[in-house]
Amino acid sequence: METNRPASEIVFNPWIGPRFGQDKVRMILLGESFYGEPDEIPAQAAATVIDKWQSGEWNIRYLVTAARLLTGKKRGGGVDRHNDLAGIVFYNFVQTMMDKPGHRPTSDQMFLSRGAFHEVLRNLNPTHVLATGRHLWNNNGLSSTCESSNFMGPRRTR
Repeated sequence: METNRPASEIVFNPWIGPRFGQDKVRMILLGESFYGEPDEIPAQAAATVIDKWQSGEWNIRYLVTAARLLTGKKRGGGVDRHNDLAGIVFYNFVQTMMDKPGHRPTSDQMFLSRGAFHEVLRNLNPTHVLATGRHLWNNNGLSSTCESSNFMGPRRTR
């Protein structure tokens, strides 16, 4: 008997680094959303962002900061755009393109993106997810639904 599988809810595919899965730790770097003009092929938006960052065409502070955080490199030191993120997955949670930087996704956009995120988790089976940004962590339920110590989000500092 053939079962009908639901269509994928993923609009923007994750970028999967060429070394992802080769190490004990399988990390997803979870951002919030894409913004600007839609990619010609929306499913490839993450790959476009990484490609343009690696080539130096786009200087993306978020990815530089992530590379430093994950490698332990200090500010002021260079990052290796081709290797420092090669062992991770980069995925943006919200499955709707935002107009411009600073535009926040609505509660509905966050809620409707949960299915795609869980699909990515099922498909890639990460050992760790690094959720970046308090809005992402607090407003989509990650902080309350991700009980595992392998889900990391922002901590409030005093």
